[in-house]
Amino acid sequence: MKLKNEGAYEKAEEFYDRTFSDAGQSTDIPYDRSDDEPQVKNLQMSLQDIAPEVKKLCEKYRITENVFFVAAFGLMLSRYHFADKAVFTTIYHGRNDSKLSDTVGMLVKTLPVVVRQTEEQESFFTAVKQELMGLMDADIYPYSEAAKKYGFFSNTMFVYQGDSFEFDSICGEKAEEIPLQLNAAKEPLSVMVSQKEGSFICEYEYRGDADLGQRYPQCGSG
Repeated sequence: MKLKNEGAYEKAEEFYDRTFSDAGQSTDIPYDRSDDEPQVKNLQMSLQDIAPEVKKLCEKYRITENVFFVAAFGLMLSRYHFADKAVFTTIYHGRNDSKLSDTVGMLVKTLPVVVRQTEEQESFFTAVKQELMGLMDADIYPYSEAAKKYGFFSNTMFVYQGDSFEFDSICGEKAEEIPLQLNAAKEPLSVMVSQKEGSFICEYEYRGDADLGQRYPQCGSG
C-alpha cells in the first residue's frame, strides 16, 4: 500500500505500457497430438557442449546466464513463427528487498517477456537485460492485470533455475532431492534450464491432454 501511495504502481504501469503496448499476444507452440487421458510429458537434455561458450559470451556482454537463456529462448520462439518478436512468461524470485532475503515462503512471481530480434548481438542481449531488470523493478504490477490488459496467456513459460538446487545439505544436515511426479503439466509448455556440475541441463514439460484445445483455444484444435 505504501508503494502504491508513493506512485510506484503508476510508474510500473507506465513501464508495462511502453514495453507491451505493441507486443501482441503470447507466442505459443501449437500442440500436434491428443491423448485419451490427461498426462504430463517430459524431455531432458544436456547442454554441456555449449556451456563454455555461454559463459564466455555472458562475460563478454556483461549479462547473466538467465538473460542469455531467456533471450535465446525468445529468439528460437520468434524464428519458429517467422516473426520479429516473441511473447512468453518467465519467473523471478520476488526478493527485490533485502529484508526478504531470509524469508521462508513462496515469493516467486510470473513475468511476461517480449524478446525482439535485432541484427546486432550485443544490443539484442542488452535489450533483454534491461527489460528483465525493468520488470523486476515494476513487480508491484500484477501479472493477472497485465494478462487481462495485453491479452497474455501463460501457455509457454521459460525458467532459468541456475544452480539453485545443486546442494546436498541443509543447515548442516544431509539432504536428498525427491522429485515429485505430477499427473498434469503446469503449463502447456514449460522449459527449465539449470546448472549441474558445470553443465546446463534443459528440461521440457508439456501436456498431452485430449481437451487442451478446449481449455486453451489459442493452442489450436490438434
